[in-house]
Amino acid sequence: MARKHLPLKIGGAQVEITGKGFRIITRDDGEREVWWYAAKRAVKRGYHPKTIRLYGALDSLSDVQKMFDRCNDLWTEMLDWLAAGELDNRPIYDGTVGATAISRTRHRRITISGTTPSADMFPGVPRLSGSPASAGSRR
Repeated sequence: MARKHLPLKIGGAQVEITGKGFRIITRDDGEREVWWYAAKRAVKRGYHPKTIRLYGALDSLSDVQKMFDRCNDLWTEMLDWLAAGELDNRPIYDGTVGATAISRTRHRRITISGTTPSADMFPGVPRLSGSPASAGSRR
């Protein structure tokens, strides 16, 4: 069973935490950071991202509500990914060069080398040469 968190206090009033995966981390210097955490069972099955930093003022009810809404949206995406299981073959972009190379090679009109309309589809993006493995691995 999930641990019950203490209510969040905003302007003296208590606000119940309604965002799934919402966590407040207090650093040693007293700074508070807000994070969204994916469920452990989803992470074990390979779900990315595991955590996402959320930005907003913890003393503003509207900002906190927006963070709760974002948490619930992320939670719903995670549950959809879990429900799809192995059938979900959407590319996962985690910010690495390797993920970019893999996503560009899986597109049916793009190849890593050769003449294709990739320059037209991605203006300003240099052409990749070599294999995606040479670009590094995903996180």
